[in-house]
Amino acid sequence: LDDPLKINKYKKMSLRDFDLAAYQALARMDTDMIVEAQKTEKANPMEMSFDERQDNMFSVKWTRAQSKVMRKEMAERVQQENEADVGCETLQTLKSMLIKKYKNLAIAWKVALDPMGQGHLSKEDWYN
Repeated sequence: LDDPLKINKYKKMSLRDFDLAAYQALARMDTDMIVEAQKTEKANPMEMSFDERQDNMFSVKWTRAQSKVMRKEMAERVQQENEADVGCETLQTLKSMLIKKYKNLAIAWKVALDPMGQGHLSKEDWYN
């Protein structure tokens, strides 16, 4: 295996230098390199079933790949939010958290707990 750093006299090598198609795929967030695979795949549609033809369509492949990326990002975001959500185990810790965030309990009540100004919290309001 030839060393591309020696052959091309690079001090550093980027993905663009290493593989232009992979660089372009990464730039368009095509981590499965669907566009490049589409260029090389040339199956005879007459020999394929309806489902195989549908699965082979670029738009279907692209939508699935983008959905996969979006699901992964959403799962990571949910995990980060869950890790940041410390919650309160007791009434005292709840009060401490509200005072820390809103400076006093009166402001906390008005802004966070009773923003509609009803003067009370129902069970539904409390748990939501």
